[in-house]
Amino acid sequence: VYTAELANDLGNLANRSISMILRYRDGHVPHGARTSLDEQIPDTLVRYRAAMDANLLHQGIAAAMELTGAANAFVEERAPWSQAKDPAQSDELDATLAGLARALAALTTMLEPFMPERMQRLAGDLGMSTIPLLDQVAELDLAGHTVQRGDVLFPRPDR
Repeated sequence: VYTAELANDLGNLANRSISMILRYRDGHVPHGARTSLDEQIPDTLVRYRAAMDANLLHQGIAAAMELTGAANAFVEERAPWSQAKDPAQSDELDATLAGLARALAALTTMLEPFMPERMQRLAGDLGMSTIPLLDQVAELDLAGHTVQRGDVLFPRPDR
């Protein structure tokens, strides 16, 4: 689970997203239109909150990890590396990168009860001084925040 879900899925998502923001937008989260990924965040939050309120922690984690999977699929679907090559797709690239930053911020909030230190590190890498409250996540906008590449969030035990 550690390698598959944390290192490969969440850790890779964070690393790829932050790396692309650094590479394509000089480390500044762009202003970007809401995307299909953003539309999934409120539904995920409803499932997460219901699970956590019922003390079904495993279902709360599962909801967060579903958003992680959706964000990884979003990266593959949108192909920001291709968007970056075409100046006509600059607004689409901004939307992609901003959407990924918002999804990562939502994940810091949902996973903070389980991994407080790691999620605080991720929040810092996203340019946030604190992890947002659950009620703030759906409308959160990180535009203008400066990201930084920190240490690997979930180092693989085999490396």
